[in-house]
Amino acid sequence: QDSEVSNVSNVSSISSSKAGNENESVELYKLLDDTIGHFGWYQALIIISILASKIVFGANSSLAVFVAARPDFRCRTCFDQDPENSNQPGQGESNFYNYTEKQIEENFFKTSTDKCGKVIIDQCQVDQSVLPIYESPGNNENKNDCCFLTEETLEICEAGNLFPYNSSSNSNQIFGTCQEYVYDDSVYKSTLITEFELYCGKTYLADLSTSAYMAGYMIGYFTAGPISSYFGRRKPVVLAMFGIIASSFYATYAPSIYHYCLSRFLVALFSANFITSGFTFALEFSGSKARSYINFAWGTGFTLGAILCSYPFALLLREWRDLQFAVTLLVIPFAVLLLFVQQESWKWLMSVDRVEEAQELAVKVYLKQCDKDKKSQNDIDRDVASIQRNIKRLVRISEVDDKDSKKSSTNIIQRFKILFQSAKITRFTLILDFQFFTVNIVYYGLAFNAGALPGSDLVNNAILGLMDVPGYLTLIFMDKKWCGRKNYMVFMLFVSGIACLASTILLETEICDSDSSVNEKIGRILAFLGKMAVSGAFQAVFQYVSELYSTDVRTDVFGIMNFIGKLGGTLS
Repeated sequence: QDSEVSNVSNVSSISSSKAGNENESVELYKLLDDTIGHFGWYQALIIISILASKIVFGANSSLAVFVAARPDFRCRTCFDQDPENSNQPGQGESNFYNYTEKQIEENFFKTSTDKCGKVIIDQCQVDQSVLPIYESPGNNENKNDCCFLTEETLEICEAGNLFPYNSSSNSNQIFGTCQEYVYDDSVYKSTLITEFELYCGKTYLADLSTSAYMAGYMIGYFTAGPISSYFGRRKPVVLAMFGIIASSFYATYAPSIYHYCLSRFLVALFSANFITSGFTFALEFSGSKARSYINFAWGTGFTLGAILCSYPFALLLREWRDLQFAVTLLVIPFAVLLLFVQQESWKWLMSVDRVEEAQELAVKVYLKQCDKDKKSQNDIDRDVASIQRNIKRLVRISEVDDKDSKKSSTNIIQRFKILFQSAKITRFTLILDFQFFTVNIVYYGLAFNAGALPGSDLVNNAILGLMDVPGYLTLIFMDKKWCGRKNYMVFMLFVSGIACLASTILLETEICDSDSSVNEKIGRILAFLGKMAVSGAFQAVFQYVSELYSTDVRTDVFGIMNFIGKLGGTLS
């Protein structure tokens, strides 16, 4: 259903029990926005510092594409250099047979064929006779380079030809696992997988770091609502940024994959608190007419961060620790900026009955940006009195609607009960919960798997990030009467769903004796289209919540719905 207050105010009737008071509240907020300003220079200065900080979160989320990348690898054989010299395959001095990488893989690794007859190499199952001499089973005295020195193989070994003995048709081959690996470092000099040797049965641990990151968001969002409601908007925003810095340094110097998983959990935990308080503040500190543009800018900051992670960071920094360190340094200037410029939300102050502070801050914003050249002092005094009067009136209306207003703002259970206090509100809440789950599982399913698409990881990640921009630009249609919130959400989710389904079919369907490059190109484009559409839906559902729920419960709603959403992100 469309928001009942779109284009009017960010105060909803959902937590109000009296229609008359509800309408008066909407008008009072509209008057306050028109008097103070919807997006004056002082509001813009403070809000832009919040919006720009989203660059940090875009870069942090995209790290998984590169830090946990999976370069081509296989078991180390005696054809490869010793571990202290190189990780590159097929370059060892013992490769006097001049075997190509393809010959090594097809003759000494376990193989199978797919339905089209294509050879599939099992990089983890190698012929034990070609393991490095220090790793091969048995008595090392009976081995010479790549050959078992037995009566049956002596002649073959001396002839320098292992093919007859080790051909895939020879039943004497014994395949098994290995302890060391070589990998292609032409793209990535090191990743989590290569440094912590998460090959074969351990690759899930690299994915676990991403799941830990999303789990951090889940827990963070669950706690962020109550924290923001109790402590306000400023303290959680500033403290979260410094928490992200500390956790990111921990990630940079993590001694093991488990430490890295914990550090990423903490980064996301603090990020969730920033996003909940920061986004709510940006909407509360501005006027209703600027809401769609702020929503667009909020998402665009994330996009810029994702692009920066690809170009120039990942392009220039091929060691995962260097890349992690660069993203960590990116956080510092934003944290310092917010420490000095961030203000409290006068709407939050009002919601917790701190009336005088709310009046003082609202008047301060007005005086900072009102045009004193065009207004007389009498006009300014009249506007100041109007602001103070309307704020006081709004607090009184809130007290009439809910005599336990102050109690509900500090009691977590009471605030969550508001979300299910009637059939109508329960329906809204459950539908929005499912929307958050849906857009998260699709959005992050595409973003985190940029490396699974055909083509370069760098290019795919940058384009997937860039596709958010046209998605966010479509948000302006939500303010059109012929579109509104409901029609916009339905259309964008439909487009994303169809595009993703079509992309999956094209990329996963293998046609024998046919060029698959066309399917790959079209499937890749459709994946980008799906990302664009779900990006618009992602930001739209945030705006929905800001309009349907009142100030005193808004951050709690964001928290519980983002908790459910990040469950979808974890599953992705």
